[in-house]
Amino acid sequence: MLSSYGYDIYKACKEVEPKYAKWRYQSIHDFQQIERVFAYELYHQIRLIMLKNQVKYNLLQLNGEISKVDRHLNLRDCGYSCEDPDVRQKLGAYLRVSPDIVLHKDQDDRGYNFQKVIVEVKTGDDTSAKDIYDIIKLLNYVEQLNFENAIFVAVNKNRRRLCSTIRASFSNADRASYSRCSIFFYAGEDSNNNILSRPRVNFKTIEEIINNE
Repeated sequence: MLSSYGYDIYKACKEVEPKYAKWRYQSIHDFQQIERVFAYELYHQIRLIMLKNQVKYNLLQLNGEISKVDRHLNLRDCGYSCEDPDVRQKLGAYLRVSPDIVLHKDQDDRGYNFQKVIVEVKTGDDTSAKDIYDIIKLLNYVEQLNFENAIFVAVNKNRRRLCSTIRASFSNADRASYSRCSIFFYAGEDSNNNILSRPRVNFKTIEEIINNE
């Protein structure tokens, strides 16, 4: 489930206007959607919440694309049960990642009380293998780096397809980290690809998705 910090990320995500998720490019038929553009605006919206709640966030800092490297930790499968070579070949390597957004005390303290939320943003253009690999990374953040919450922001992705892929990829529904890792479904367009005036955002944990709740 989401902590109060994770829920603040949810509130910030709802404030990201759809124009930061997808926009016309050069012609009426061409669009761009770049995860970094969305992530920067999400960072900004989180900072606004932090400034309004300075007591709550006094000991924490918000970082973007900060490197998390540990040669003593290996990237575990975290219950991944498929054989996609694009995913399998990356497992077992030492943990070296650069998440889009991190809310924590600093890079030296891995105590559970100060590892709050870690976020990966992915757009509708990414492949299923990339999505699952990022979810595995998020589960590793929870299991090995003690983060309270890990969040995968699925921007303009097909919700049904992503949920189906997750259910097919992870078999152990009782794994504790699955309740602390959530998928945020951000829809900034309708079924006809028209940009919405306000986004539709909701979320489910990996556990809820696997159990089809």
